Amino acid sequence: MWEGCSKIEDMCLFWDVPTADCDSIVNISLRPVHSSGGESVSAASMPSSSSNEITPATINDTPESVLQFERALRKAEHAKKAGKDLSASDLKIIYKDDHIIVVTKPPGVLTVPGLHSRASILTLIHDLFGNSNTSMDRMIVHRLDMDTSGLVLFGLNAQITKALHAQFRDRIVQKEYECLVVGHFPAGEYLLDIPLQRDHQHPPFMRVSTPASEQEAGAVLRDLQAHSEKRKNWKHPQPKPSRTRIRVIEHGLFHDKLPYTRLRLEPITGRTHQLRVHCAALGFPIVGDPTYGLYGEAASGGGIDGLLVWNGPERPDVVLQQEFLKEYRPNDNPMCLHAAFLQIQHPITGESMSWNVPPDF
Repeated sequence: MWEGCSKIEDMCLFWDVPTADCDSIVNISLRPVHSSGGESVSAASMPSSSSNEITPATINDTPESVLQFERALRKAEHAKKAGKDLSASDLKIIYKDDHIIVVTKPPGVLTVPGLHSRASILTLIHDLFGNSNTSMDRMIVHRLDMDTSGLVLFGLNAQITKALHAQFRDRIVQKEYECLVVGHFPAGEYLLDIPLQRDHQHPPFMRVSTPASEQEAGAVLRDLQAHSEKRKNWKHPQPKPSRTRIRVIEHGLFHDKLPYTRLRLEPITGRTHQLRVHCAALGFPIVGDPTYGLYGEAASGGGIDGLLVWNGPERPDVVLQQEFLKEYRPNDNPMCLHAAFLQIQHPITGESMSWNVPPDF
């Protein structure tokens, strides 16, 4: 579907990291593609709320960072939705044979069972097409966030699932998403290379990794190790390289007045919440995103609001985002992110197979 980013125009973000594994991040910089001698702004040089000498506040000898971590984690767990009720009549099968099944997941529905007893797509598929020799977890090939709609692939036995996992690992599988973002994103095609990390300030969410955020995460981790027996052996996870291709499809007006952009997104890597964080980090949150949009529980702007060096007139300000929330009413409408295209090699025949299902929005 994609033929490379041969037409990268106007603006793109590049983050310079010294190694492919991101073992250390020394100079993360943002610069426009068509900058004519413009100054490159390094995230490392930006003001930070942290420093080399961190002396956190304590309450009853427990650092505030530990208390904040626990508060945020409990809040996130408590706020987890169970997902909508689901029945067999809601299952939309796109393709099925003796080895694989492809379905479209509606928004607001769990891909796999969660903390609650409500049905998931996997539960239905296992009940309808599974067998006693294959447990549900041996059918999971990949998953979509609860709020994301679109194509999901399952294996019908453990061997098939393992073969499909290998295709994902070797990047044989191709996936593309469609989304709506607030504001008019500059026309063109873009390649984003922005590492992501778990956000220790807002667990269990993700954020863009910067030198300042890595320093803060390290400090929180040290406090957790020192004040929690079960966490004393926790390791500091390294930032994950995260790459996304973006293509602008169209510009439009919601209710004939509020600007939005329809984007096609190809995740080259497959990090948790990657597309949502990347869009938020660019300053164009996905319409209806309850976590990374305005007033979401995750760090605003994907965690780099203060580091954005591209701040053109197209980037939606807070007023526009507030107006969009009032008009779109995300409590009544789903997040506008949809897994629209999926291509694999059939694990038995080797045949290239693809499916394309447009979104409802």
